[in-house]
Amino acid sequence: MSNSRSAWIALERVYSLRRRAASIDLIDEQRYTRPLGVRLHKLAASLSQTVAWIRFDHGQHDAASRY
Repeated sequence: MSNSRSAWIALERVYSLRRRAASIDLIDEQRYTRPLGVRLHKLAASLSQTVAWIRFDHGQHDAASRY
């Protein structure tokens, strides 16, 4: 398996974990300090953006637009 394919799979798995966390309202419902909340939201946004660019680069433009 190529390095780019391995990276793609790894990022998809990370994004899946983030989606699962969102589905149980981890970010919205848990208590944490404001600075930590900002970091969590930045991380979630960064993961979404990374997955979107990877999908775009692989010609999956419709899928990329959902992120």
